[in-house]
Amino acid sequence: MGLPRGMSYEDLLSAGAVGDLLGRFLGKDGEDIDLPLSRRTIGMDLAMLERIPEKVLAAAGAHKVGIIRAVAKRRLVDTLITDDVTAELLLHEAHEA
Repeated sequence: MGLPRGMSYEDLLSAGAVGDLLGRFLGKDGEDIDLPLSRRTIGMDLAMLERIPEKVLAAAGAHKVGIIRAVAKRRLVDTLITDDVTAELLLHEAHEA
């Protein structure tokens, strides 16, 4: 995802964000990270998403593990579609925890 001028990935990380879902930034435990950018995002908010009975997430790559885990902790996904490498990373981290 590209970021608007004046915002960097370092800004997101220092605010505690591990990634975004639908343009809404989440922390490692699935909590909302309140950023000025969040208030400018157009689209479905996560409270609305929570009410959808079957949610499917497609995401892959080592850089997505943190946000996949956060989304799962918040119960914003029921079915995950991913690749073997990402699945192994998720399982490895879960086994160590």
